[in-house]
Amino acid sequence: MTPVTYHLRSLLVRAPTSVAAAVGVGLVVFVCAAVLMLLGGLRHALTVADDPRRAVVLREGSEAELTSQFEAGHASRVAAAPEVEAAQAEVVVTMTLARADGGGAANAVLRGVGPASLALRPELRVIAGRRPTPGAAHELLVGRALLGRYHGMHLGGTLDLGDGSSPAQVVGVFAAAGSPTESEIWADLGLVQTVAGRRGLYSSMLVRLRHADDFARLAAWVAEDRDAGLVAERERDYLDRQGDRLAGFLLGIGALLGVCFWLAAAIGVTVTMHAQIARRRREIGVLRALGFTRASVLTGFLFEASIISVAGAALGVGGAALLADARFSLVNVTNWSQLIFELRLSAGVVGAALGIALVSGLLGGLVPALRAASIPPAHAVKR
Repeated sequence: MTPVTYHLRSLLVRAPTSVAAAVGVGLVVFVCAAVLMLLGGLRHALTVADDPRRAVVLREGSEAELTSQFEAGHASRVAAAPEVEAAQAEVVVTMTLARADGGGAANAVLRGVGPASLALRPELRVIAGRRPTPGAAHELLVGRALLGRYHGMHLGGTLDLGDGSSPAQVVGVFAAAGSPTESEIWADLGLVQTVAGRRGLYSSMLVRLRHADDFARLAAWVAEDRDAGLVAERERDYLDRQGDRLAGFLLGIGALLGVCFWLAAAIGVTVTMHAQIARRRREIGVLRALGFTRASVLTGFLFEASIISVAGAALGVGGAALLADARFSLVNVTNWSQLIFELRLSAGVVGAALGIALVSGLLGGLVPALRAASIPPAHAVKR
């Protein structure tokens, strides 16, 4: 390879064009890293509460809790199964709330919970205020991700649930290790049943098994009760299924943007390297006259393209790092509510970004490098 110092000085001498190409690569890296951080945050939110002993029971054929509905008698039979250590039937509906920023309205999940709902979710903890008083129907517990996003969504705030009585008051705020539960409003089970017109009906059951390997027996037992028409699913499988559609949507949008930006960056590197080679034909001829082979010249100019790519990767990852831990709101297409989670920057994201940058630079610089390697020494010196 031609001397490294020669190529480094050449990049510094022609800094404006080199920086422009690096910025182009940086934009590609930023977009791709941001999409990967979104996916990482979504996956983390959906797996943070991964307990192999927990299962969800829904109406057979239902895609999500929102579309599931079954009677109290069926819930009692599931709770009495020998494999079940604890269970709680719940009601899940969506309600439209006014956004605090004045940007119209958005859906939020309202979950009707019972006495065992908190105990079944040990990752959930009250971080402000207190737990609702047992028997107090008009007291709310809200996830921290909702704070400040809707009118009245703060400790001490009130929310009209539409049941014709006094507004419910937010008495506590909870965290759930970043899980989707943090995007929910919790209220008394009976109150939500009244508001939703579902007296005696439930959306789902959260079950804790005595042993993790009891799930197969519980699932078979639930499926055998054809009158109930219920199905049991591990909680982690249920959450994965919910996340697959969102992940597919993000990947589709990210791939479209990424390809567009990648083509632009590759073209930018190509144009930059072509311009530099056009101005350095005499220099290249001298290198060839000094005995450097075509392969060494080719490798040297690919090295320059790699340096531009690495600089672009640093810019892109640096910009993406500013988004780390930022909260992002996405519409959950299974219930059309807001799912709020944090973007996560990981070593995998950095490695993928660097790989994308290097591919952009090497492919963009390959044709110019081949052009440089094909310049005859005598022809270059004459010019």
